[in-house]
Amino acid sequence: MKRSLKHSLAGMLYAAIESKQDLPGKQILESFEIKFPEALYATWTLKNNTIWEASFLWEKKEHTALFSSGGQWIETHSYLPLGTVPMVVQKKFNKDYPRNQVKHIFILRKPEGVFYEFLIRLGNKQYKVRYNSNGEMKEQLFV
Repeated sequence: MKRSLKHSLAGMLYAAIESKQDLPGKQILESFEIKFPEALYATWTLKNNTIWEASFLWEKKEHTALFSSGGQWIETHSYLPLGTVPMVVQKKFNKDYPRNQVKHIFILRKPEGVFYEFLIRLGNKQYKVRYNSNGEMKEQLFV
C-alpha cells in the first residue's frame, strides 16, 4: 500500500508540474488516494483558499470531490441519469415538481449520507432541490 501510495502521489505531482497546476498538500493527496484508489486524471483547484476540489474519473464516471485544507473529505458529486434515481426519490420529486423542468441531476455523497440533487428551472429561476435516500426533501435553494 505504501509503495502504491507513493507511486500515485509521485504521478500526481509529475502531472501537476507538467500542467503547471497547483497541488494540495501531502495530507490531502493521501486522503484522496485512500478514498479513491483507482481514480484517474485528477486535476485540482483551490476554492475559497480553504477547500480543494478534485475532478477525476473513477468507476468510469466523472466525479468531483471536495477536501478541507486539513485533508478531510467533505463530499463527492457526479452526474446521474434520470432513470437511475431511486424510485422513492423519483416519486417524491415528481409529486413536488414538474419532471420536464429538470436540467441536471447529481448524486451527492457526504459523510452524513447520500443525497440526490436536482437542478430545475421554474419560470426564469433556477433551483437546487436536495432529497435524501428516503425521498425526504432536505434543501431547496435559489441558484
